[in-house]
Amino acid sequence: MNICVITGLYPTEQSTSGGVFVHERLMQLRKQGIPYKTYAVEKRYSRGAALIYRLAKRKSFQVSTIVSWDQSDTIIPVFYYVNILDMILSRLHPRLYHEKILEYLSDKLDVRADTIIHVHWVYPQGYYGVRIAKHYGVPCVITAHGSDIHTDPQQNRLIRKTTLAALSSADRVIFVSQALLNSAKTLGYEGNNAIVIPNGIDSVFLLPVNRKTAVKKTGWQRSHKYVVGFVGNLVPVKRADAFPKIFHYIHETMNDVEFILVGKGILESSIKEQCGDLQVTFTGMVPHDDVLYWMNLFDVLILPSRNEGWGCVISEAYACGIPVVGSDAGGIPEAMGGLGVVVPEGDDFEKRFAGAVCEVLNKNHVSEKQNLIDTASRNTWEQCIMKEIGVYKSLLDGKEKS
Repeated sequence: MNICVITGLYPTEQSTSGGVFVHERLMQLRKQGIPYKTYAVEKRYSRGAALIYRLAKRKSFQVSTIVSWDQSDTIIPVFYYVNILDMILSRLHPRLYHEKILEYLSDKLDVRADTIIHVHWVYPQGYYGVRIAKHYGVPCVITAHGSDIHTDPQQNRLIRKTTLAALSSADRVIFVSQALLNSAKTLGYEGNNAIVIPNGIDSVFLLPVNRKTAVKKTGWQRSHKYVVGFVGNLVPVKRADAFPKIFHYIHETMNDVEFILVGKGILESSIKEQCGDLQVTFTGMVPHDDVLYWMNLFDVLILPSRNEGWGCVISEAYACGIPVVGSDAGGIPEAMGGLGVVVPEGDDFEKRFAGAVCEVLNKNHVSEKQNLIDTASRNTWEQCIMKEIGVYKSLLDGKEKS
């Protein structure tokens, strides 16, 4: 068995924790002694094409330098270059455009008879993956993570059509939640080749950490009785724009509360401005291993996302014995597993969400702490990858019998 990993999720100099869910899977493959190579497949624009992109989108195409997750796990960058003629071709004849890219990519990957191609992200990487797999006569697995299903296909008809083509043509499609699979079905996907395997949790989060250790590791000192925390990108899909309202509503009910936001994003400056005099700590991006210590400072984790594929941060909070208040969106209710509080969408969402947070803070959840930890321990990355290896074996067995 040899795994050719194609990913649209990867770390860059600007975001070194990008694609951490992919990396966690790869580390488990390494522990199981299964060889793999990882390719980051992305586009680059020529100077003229970049100018047209900037004029059409009113923003520059962001060129990110790909880095590896660690020195022992190299990511091989494979770029396909788009010029002005390619941009025109992509509009007038999308199929020829993709064929041109496929012809370029096909001989860039190390594919052998015992290879399984596993693609993380559906468009365009998943589409290219299934076509390359067909070219070499090997199986292809696609893992759909979230926005590649519930957001990207809504951008235009081409992305929707190509997404559906990739999903229907793959040998297996892994969805990180049932909710994400249901979302794919609303696009027209039949789901005959689908399987649900939730993301796991890094076993490091199951290590006991007391608050004294967390304070020492982070250098942060509590100044209020309660701490409400968030871990993730400060972007609209996470409903980070609602944080100021939620925080103000919480403060109106309980004035001895402060807030920690672990992460960064385009909404950071506006959140700071709107929070005013509230005590809010913005940590910026922190190394993934350090999230454990920040999370152990929280009394409750909030996740009011507008959509979410699964929500690994929920399991990570549970592993620390931290209760969660989340929105009724995407895979969040599944990830919460009947624990914590799920806040339905609707009018006065921010006020109702803040009320739920206050209820959790006022409740002594010490008796629930072990239940949260036990729940998290049943969904580790080790368990996740063994299920994926089971998918690989079934595909190889089927190939041998055919």
